[in-house]
This record gives sequence, structure tokens and C-alpha cells, in this order.
Amino acid sequence: MKPLPDSAASFGEVKKLAILAGNLGELFAEKEAPLPLASAPPVWEEIYAPLDHVPDDAYDNLMKPPSFDEFHAALSASGPTKAPGPSGVQTKLWLDSGPEVLDALHRVVCAMFAHRVVPDGWKTSMVVTIP
Repeated sequence: MKPLPDSAASFGEVKKLAILAGNLGELFAEKEAPLPLASAPPVWEEIYAPLDHVPDDAYDNLMKPPSFDEFHAALSASGPTKAPGPSGVQTKLWLDSGPEVLDALHRVVCAMFAHRVVPDGWKTSMVVTIP
């Protein structure tokens, strides 16, 4: 396993991830399930009605948690120098962190699929304009 960089922020984020991976039920327990379409305004019924040309089972695997290989391929494809989110952790750190950290992150991602929830902090992005 490669050593982690000497960044306190990066180590702190990895430590938080390890704690989250051990307490996945607690992480997602407070989230409410999405409202069913039946509770949507009537005007949406036509817009969101099933399309005749789309098979009923077309999206059955859409929310299936990714395998570790799929997860690793997606992480690798995002590029090691992509701008980090609010945590400051770049993709390269995740890829170089070793199997234990990647396994923990994969478990968090799988729990997100299982509970159909994305932690609020993961929905935040920073846009930096370059003149």
C-alpha cells in the first residue's frame, strides 16, 4: 500500500471516510425516502407517464450498486487532476490511497445506491472562472 500524502486535510478526510464506512446505517438512516410520483401535481402525470417505446424493465439495473471494478473504473476515468470538491480531496488521493480506503469508499457509494441518497456535501461544487 502506498503511503498517504502528508496533508492534514487529506488525512482528515480519509479518517472521516473510514468512520462513515463503519457506520453506514447511521449515515443514511436520517434521510427520508423520495415521494412517490402519485403525490406529484396532476400536471406532471402526462410529462412523467411511461413511454410506450421504452420497455418496463429498461431501468431495472439503474440503481444497482456498482461492482468494485465498475467503481474503480469510474474513479479512474474521472482523471487524477480534476478539481476537488469542498473537501479538497483530489481523485489522485483516492486512487493512490490503497485498497482499504478504496474499499471503504466503495462501501459508502454502494450504501448511497441502496438507500437512494447522496450526502448533501457531495452535491456541492465549486465553479471557478478562468479569465
